[in-house]
Amino acid sequence: DLRLCCYDLTSTYFETATSATEEFPSARFGYSRDKRPDRPQVMIGLLITAEGIPIAHHVFPGNTNDASTLGGVLADLQERFGVGRIAVVADRGLISENNLAAVAAAGFDHVLATRLHRDDDVETVLEQAANNDTVWVPAVGGRTACDITHDGRRYVVIDSPARHRRDDARREQLLARVEDKLIALTERVRAKKLTDPAKIGAAADRILRDSGVARCFTTTIVAGQFDWNYNQETLDYEQRLLAGRYVVTTSLTPAQASTAQVVGHYQSLANVERRFRVMKDFLGLRPVFHWTETRVRGHIAIRWRRH
Repeated sequence: DLRLCCYDLTSTYFETATSATEEFPSARFGYSRDKRPDRPQVMIGLLITAEGIPIAHHVFPGNTNDASTLGGVLADLQERFGVGRIAVVADRGLISENNLAAVAAAGFDHVLATRLHRDDDVETVLEQAANNDTVWVPAVGGRTACDITHDGRRYVVIDSPARHRRDDARREQLLARVEDKLIALTERVRAKKLTDPAKIGAAADRILRDSGVARCFTTTIVAGQFDWNYNQETLDYEQRLLAGRYVVTTSLTPAQASTAQVVGHYQSLANVERRFRVMKDFLGLRPVFHWTETRVRGHIAIRWRRH
């Protein structure tokens, strides 16, 4: 049943390779899902049915932008399998206006996760979902969900109690960690151990850059003095609107898929993630001892087919 297809990407790195070569141009440095940015890699796209049955896989250069892969994958799906109108389910890294246009141009529907930060439309949707008159319905896995129409587009906001507890605990842990470091930096500046504004700024940037909660803080450096505070507007958004919630957008009408069914469609992406874990952990995808383009692609294909 190809009426619902799930698509996601992962990466696999190479232990011995150090850069792209003429024999293997796809080995590139890029965002590593395996936390190995020091190694070149390739990207692997996986397309499966909602039930978890594999359809096809694709191999891309390691520095490929996730969102740029979807158009070609859909064209290949249509050409090879001659499918009719289907709904493509994908995660937030694959959403862009170009991709939405490509999905529509292919005659497909979509269920796509949205970005939750720095997106005015999503913030508006979450504000509407927080209204007292919003109707929430039960959904898969103990979740609840509501339907919001904004700017002519259908959104489904999903609330998960388990995710809410996780988000709150994680946020408080990260905030406390960053606060301790900012207090220590403030003390260093007051004690005149750090006086150069450029170096103070660099130290603050190092604290916030990869903290995961940089958006929740504001910093000020004036005349060699350092000060920081919480960004209350951002914290309100995180705590009141975002904690425990995520948002998907879909072209499916309520007649084609109810609110709860849209949630179920999106949750089927977990099947792709399970496939990736099995392929990496149990099928010996790594280490890859090959060093030419065709042999590496063949290695991935064999492991995938064995899967």
